[in-house]
Amino acid sequence: MKKLIFLCFGFLLLGPLVAEPIKENIGLYGGQVSDIEAVNRSGSTELIIAVDSSQRGIFRWHPSAARWGSVTNPIDSTITGHIPGSAALVEANPKSATDVYATLTWNSSGMFSQLHVSDNYGDLDPNVSWTESLDTSGASISDVTALVGHSSGMYAGTRDGVILLNSGAATDAFAAVFTHPSGDEIIAIAVASSTLGYVISSSSGVLNLYSTDWGGTDTNLTTNLPAKAPVELHTGTCPITNCPLEINLIGVDPIKTDGKTIFIAGSSTNGQAFKSTDGGISWNSGWDYQCGLATSGCAGYRFTDGFPRQIRFRGTTGSGAESRNVFISRVVMDQDDTAPTWDSIPNLESTIQPSGPSGPTITISTHANDSSLAIDPIDSSILYIATDLAIGEVEHIEGSGYASPSGFEKGNALGIDGLVVNGLDYYENSPTDKEFYVVAKSGIAFAKGYNPSDPTSVATRDGWVFPIYPLGDGAPPRAVKFDPSDKTLVLVGNGKVYRNPTADGAVSLTDVATNWTRVFDPNDSAFSGPGMPLESDRVERSYTTAIDWETAGGVCDRVYMTMANTDTGTEGGVFYSDDKGLTWAVDTLSSGGLLKMPVNTISGVSESSLFPIIGVGDFDGRSAETGIYRRVSYCLSQDWSKPSHTSDVVFDEIQTKVILAIDALSARPSSSTIDAIMFIVAHDAVYRGQLNSSSATTETGWNKWDFSDVTPPGGMGFTDVAMEPDDTDHVWVAYDNCIQESTDGGLTWNDYSTSCQPDHEVIKVLVYDDLIAGSAGGAYAYVEISLSAVTIEENSAGITVGTLTPTSDSYTYSLSGDDAGLFVVSGVELSLAESVAADYETQQSYSITVTAADSLGNSTNQDFTITVVDVNESPSDVSLSATSVAESEAGASIGTLSATDPDANETLTFSLSGDDADSLEISGTTLKLKDSVTADYGTKSSYSITAVVTDSSSNTAEAAFTISVTETPAVIVTSDDGGGGGGCFIATAAFGSYENRYVKSLRNFRDKHLLTNTLGTKFVTLYYKYSPPVAAKIESSELLKTSARVAIYPMVGFASMVDIVGWSGILTFILAVIFGAYLFSIRQLKMVF
Repeated sequence: MKKLIFLCFGFLLLGPLVAEPIKENIGLYGGQVSDIEAVNRSGSTELIIAVDSSQRGIFRWHPSAARWGSVTNPIDSTITGHIPGSAALVEANPKSATDVYATLTWNSSGMFSQLHVSDNYGDLDPNVSWTESLDTSGASISDVTALVGHSSGMYAGTRDGVILLNSGAATDAFAAVFTHPSGDEIIAIAVASSTLGYVISSSSGVLNLYSTDWGGTDTNLTTNLPAKAPVELHTGTCPITNCPLEINLIGVDPIKTDGKTIFIAGSSTNGQAFKSTDGGISWNSGWDYQCGLATSGCAGYRFTDGFPRQIRFRGTTGSGAESRNVFISRVVMDQDDTAPTWDSIPNLESTIQPSGPSGPTITISTHANDSSLAIDPIDSSILYIATDLAIGEVEHIEGSGYASPSGFEKGNALGIDGLVVNGLDYYENSPTDKEFYVVAKSGIAFAKGYNPSDPTSVATRDGWVFPIYPLGDGAPPRAVKFDPSDKTLVLVGNGKVYRNPTADGAVSLTDVATNWTRVFDPNDSAFSGPGMPLESDRVERSYTTAIDWETAGGVCDRVYMTMANTDTGTEGGVFYSDDKGLTWAVDTLSSGGLLKMPVNTISGVSESSLFPIIGVGDFDGRSAETGIYRRVSYCLSQDWSKPSHTSDVVFDEIQTKVILAIDALSARPSSSTIDAIMFIVAHDAVYRGQLNSSSATTETGWNKWDFSDVTPPGGMGFTDVAMEPDDTDHVWVAYDNCIQESTDGGLTWNDYSTSCQPDHEVIKVLVYDDLIAGSAGGAYAYVEISLSAVTIEENSAGITVGTLTPTSDSYTYSLSGDDAGLFVVSGVELSLAESVAADYETQQSYSITVTAADSLGNSTNQDFTITVVDVNESPSDVSLSATSVAESEAGASIGTLSATDPDANETLTFSLSGDDADSLEISGTTLKLKDSVTADYGTKSSYSITAVVTDSSSNTAEAAFTISVTETPAVIVTSDDGGGGGGCFIATAAFGSYENRYVKSLRNFRDKHLLTNTLGTKFVTLYYKYSPPVAAKIESSELLKTSARVAIYPMVGFASMVDIVGWSGILTFILAVIFGAYLFSIRQLKMVF
């Protein structure tokens, strides 16, 4: 049974899903929040969010159920109008209170950021209320990159440089109000009024700022933008490598009636913001992250948010001239302050039970970790922002700011928990009992007793310890690894590395959540000091990309950890520990140089034919390093080098790619010509490499590898790959919301299970456990329906066929197909119906389809062929062709024995038993008297026997028979010696002795030819009655004796002739004589006349 578990961005929800194979939720499920909107719905606040990691798109908070539910692609299949797709933007239309707009993307259908609208506050009505928005030509609006609602209508910017406006209701069309002269992508819009707005566009990283009257008059303000980041504008120097202007947001203050007070913000590496009060003609020197550092020289101008996504305004300053509070995602500024600065949202407080309902309830601090922000339309002191475990409800009061803690989470671990699953590892106690760790954006999750044959074993909340924050560190963990020889020891990395020596919860589940120590810190000068791999302006943005524990068949016991700096895109490296993660060292190149580059993955193979392999490169092209590096040994330092191939153009191509994932294994089944198989994943391609054995090639070194491009047709955006350890031709790759499966080493590919379908999540990680995988919607296992046995023996009514898997009672099984009526399912046991016994000779196999269904009505089918095993069956119907024997003949044959056997080509043998078995025997299949036995009716009138038939498997059958002796009529004889007076046969009298040879011949004729038929028997009876007197006369006269002998000789001759040719021969002779006489007579007559 194979299972693919896939890891994803997820919510923590309950309940399994069924697919083909069964897609089974193993307990973690959720979404990455990309946008939040709060709508006033008849005096109540309605919360709507866009989830960009789930095909269920737009979600709404259900206060009564305290749960999030999709309103664009709901789980309930009875609802109509489903629109599968992830969501990026959601915005209410102030001009039309019931209308909410959103962008949905589903790559499988070619729908990219397509604009949709609901006229029911986004809610179900009771079906999906969302429909496509259309332009004036009736076409749908795609590639929407910016969405802003204003009292003048809804504005939508597109990737091709057009901004469209719907100034009416949901059913009205959008019309173009701005067109970029070069078609540059619209990245931000600010609307001051129906006659004034601002637009930021971008092309190949080049920014442009425009003001517009929405009627065709546009002014390019780009040259007025700040030239540098605030730190350089304030101090005249740049403390980091480069201090460019980086913006992607714009907002206009709604209180300033002239519409000329605007803010711009952006950047993830050096978050920054600027303000203009004259419509973009001039700008202040701004605020940025670098100014927040103690040594910056501009500490009063700190800006702490990285990669801000939204600008919101609230309240009015004391002067009444502008908004009092400006919110840029997670930071806020009070413009009534004498020296306004930006304050971050403090941590929130959340009550959880990380070790399940039976464990303690604890209160933890959680973080506002996503930059989506909305202000409550009814109570503006309430803010909504995405957090570790849910959507945070934060209180911010004008004049006094945030409380501490700042707020709480709505439905933590129940729906939207930002559970971006980054990795997974397991420890196998047995094939059906595994310890299980998942690392995710919202913390670490641990489950005991995971059973791959029943993934629902940990599908409920009490199956998990979650969330876990090592030492309160809220940075998203990205890698996890068990010590392969010690399930109590686990390492987790989020940039820092944490170690837990009680990670299996054997002593206490509380230990799993709390007993962590920090063993690696990128800020340590040994790793990020001058000349070190992590040395950078933003060392705190160095993240763990993989942890791999190599035991190398006992040669060494080493942990490798790889890192990349996601902000700079140029730093990273490989680090190792030889003391189970307690201390770490920098790994270097075989040339002795510094291995300083973004490392994305490590192969992780402890096998003799393969050493570790890493994939490097920066997706945004900021690093010159690409391709793969290999290690020439497991345990020595300074051993990484970049391999080259002298004759493989595909490998040359690989070395130009940013490599995201690698899976490598020794070839299985074992091969005499191939030592190892490796699959390599780039964003736009999948490659297969095979290491040829020395017996199959004369090449040496890396030239022994052959590479081929095995990219699945139409695939793009690949994220991971996994091979089946026992069959390296069986491989899966992930991209978008698809898992592609190949069973022939990548020559052909097919959609796996229900991936690539409308409601499937975006796949992020594949790990083989049987097969564990992760998507942008949770942690799942794919489980095929299997049957423990597919053969049955014939002749047993109601026999059990086998056990169906999964065995969880979460599923119900049903049957269909040609022979379904002959079988029954009871629980998970498949059996023949009680009234049915298989018969191999009648039907050698049965075809059925098993359907597994869950409580939600999802189902999957699996076809099975049940083979009937031929059982050697006993013979029967023993019969005898005749049941009588004539007396007086020694060894007489009686009849032919026969029997039937259901088995074809069976060899049968016969034997005898019973009271009289010693008197009879079997020759072949003929039953006869033994040669020494002559039946004598007067002595024994019948024989009782049992005929036993035996087949080649010693199965037997028998039948009893009674053999009747046929009585020979009595012969009247006056004397035993045949002489004298009275009563001897005529021949005996003529020849003088009973033993005379002529007498014996006549006696033989009597027995064989006269007594065997009615007429002859009558003749003999008459002869015996009347011949004695004649015999007496003959015996008294020599003349009569001589005369009798002369008369008897022809009779002896006749008897001999009959004995030789039989009655038929005699008859033929007579007829021939008669016919000859006739011909002679005719001839004589002709001569006379």
